[in-house]
Amino acid sequence: MITEPGTRLLIVDDSPLVLGAIVRIARARSIPHVALASLGSALAAVNDLPVIAVITDFDLGEARTGADVLRAVRTRWPDAKRVLMSGSSPEVLQPADLENLAHRFVEKPFNSAQLVELLEWASS
Repeated sequence: MITEPGTRLLIVDDSPLVLGAIVRIARARSIPHVALASLGSALAAVNDLPVIAVITDFDLGEARTGADVLRAVRTRWPDAKRVLMSGSSPEVLQPADLENLAHRFVEKPFNSAQLVELLEWASS
């Protein structure tokens, strides 16, 4: 787990490359964040940390998904901005995975400019 002082943004992805790319941009923009690579640690963090935004991958390599992270954030921090990332298009995901859960959907792969815009939106 990577923890920055004054944590506000929760970043969840089981891919070290994707997680690292998002963290580098968050640090460069001085966005306080916590970066986590597993569903279990993300669900624990939702209860322990003040979260104003979450960016999570859908497929976290476990039986449950990033939709579970979004549900937990919505319940604990209802005003938090919620973003779902996936290598699958939104049409492939179940409507229940997106409906009322994610404010934004980001399809992978994405570029640095898209990440900058997303992080600025999420941290505003």
